[in-house]
Amino acid sequence: MKWPYLVLAVCGIALAISTVAAQNAPLPPIKTPTLQRAPELASWTISFKYSNAGTAQHRRTDPDPVQSITVTKAGTTYREQIAHASGQTGEKWIFEDAQLQIVKGGFVVIVETPSTGKSSPEFNDYNTCDFGGMEWVSPSHFRSAQPYQGRAAYLFEVPKGQGKATAVLSADTQWPLLYSDEEVTCTYTFNAPPQELTPPEKILTILKKHKAGLQKLKLHSSPP
Repeated sequence: MKWPYLVLAVCGIALAISTVAAQNAPLPPIKTPTLQRAPELASWTISFKYSNAGTAQHRRTDPDPVQSITVTKAGTTYREQIAHASGQTGEKWIFEDAQLQIVKGGFVVIVETPSTGKSSPEFNDYNTCDFGGMEWVSPSHFRSAQPYQGRAAYLFEVPKGQGKATAVLSADTQWPLLYSDEEVTCTYTFNAPPQELTPPEKILTILKKHKAGLQKLKLHSSPP
């Protein structure tokens, strides 16, 4: 009665062959743009791990470095939920023409954008790219196709400082799975998309006042 064992062995070999075949299957051609935008409704978490050099650099500029950012997208509105090493949390709302951040104590501050003539370090431009810091990813920086954590992926590299920056994109979505350089490694996890994204009332109130102020500024600065 060795038939059951023989059947199991054959099934095991078939599974192994199919797994290898899947890994060696040709990947789909890279779409344009290389770094695809997230869908209209999407959510992802970026986790940060700093190297020794990166930790020292970030502590000079920020004594409480960011550990993770969860981005939620609904059309042209974005929310960033920021977690720091100390456990302190923050929140930022990004609209087409304004960015507002909820800071310690629940106060709301307006993030300076290039349209104001200045640009805050807190400013993230989502107008052309959903994944900041990876705008450089392009066919000219493609290095290889290789598995990443069991997923088919594309590897890109570009010189940065004394070393290089590396990006890994999922082959099926062309969304990032990993970014790394000499200072930091960022891993991307995509979450279930939101049903909707509604800003808090205090954010909407300040946004309305901010837009009204900008409109007045435009009127006063317009030539007669």
